[in-house]
Amino acid sequence: MIPGFAARLGRQALRLAQPLVRPRSHGLRILAYHLVSGGTDSAVDLDIGSFARQMDLVARLTVPVTLSAGTERLRVGEPNLMVAVTFDDAFANFREVAWPICLERQIPVTLYVPVGFVLGEQPSPLEGAALPALSLEDIRSMQETGLLEVGSHTWTHPDLRSTSLDLKHEIVDAASLLRSELGSSVSSFCYPRARRSADAESMVRSCHRFAVVGGGAIASPRTPHHRLQRLSLRRDHSLSVRTLNSAIVLEEALANQVRQLR
Repeated sequence: MIPGFAARLGRQALRLAQPLVRPRSHGLRILAYHLVSGGTDSAVDLDIGSFARQMDLVARLTVPVTLSAGTERLRVGEPNLMVAVTFDDAFANFREVAWPICLERQIPVTLYVPVGFVLGEQPSPLEGAALPALSLEDIRSMQETGLLEVGSHTWTHPDLRSTSLDLKHEIVDAASLLRSELGSSVSSFCYPRARRSADAESMVRSCHRFAVVGGGAIASPRTPHHRLQRLSLRRDHSLSVRTLNSAIVLEEALANQVRQLR
């Protein structure tokens, strides 16, 4: 009980300190989602009402972009705050629940696809979420709207710090399969559970223009394109105007440091 109590106390302290972080009126905020009303107990399974309100906030206060479009607009000096909505794991639930909400508001989404899961070779990448995957045909049909961008999320969704992995298969082969099957550039990469190694980073750089990591900071023109930080949205950490505009979200920054130690 003591470690759990200390963790809750630490989160509360960071939330109290969050108003001291300066706001940003420009840059690229990258939001990370997994499930919306998926019927699981996972902390990353948001209820549909909360997600809809968050998308209303994004549509009203920011310029919604795909990950690749946002990074390009950063380079040329976009004066407004942009938001890239990203979804991990390619659950069929995304198309059924979250996608219609984004489509109605014309909010682009970058979908990070674990290849083995959508091919039926691997189980659900999210523990406790035994849900079906999107099919490649599902993804193609959403791409036709012009609002869906696809990124790679490895082949088997492993911890990329493991020294026994075939990194070429997980990173290069996964991206190649998606490019071949979906006819898209697949320019960005998402590290499973935001965990990475130097070897994995090197291989990601060899075949992707962009990569996302944890950390919760708004990207600026000086942010390395292979270390773009995301803000993970959870049941216990919803999106507000303050967190949307903060240069960095302290709770996510600490959580990212803890992830690397586990």
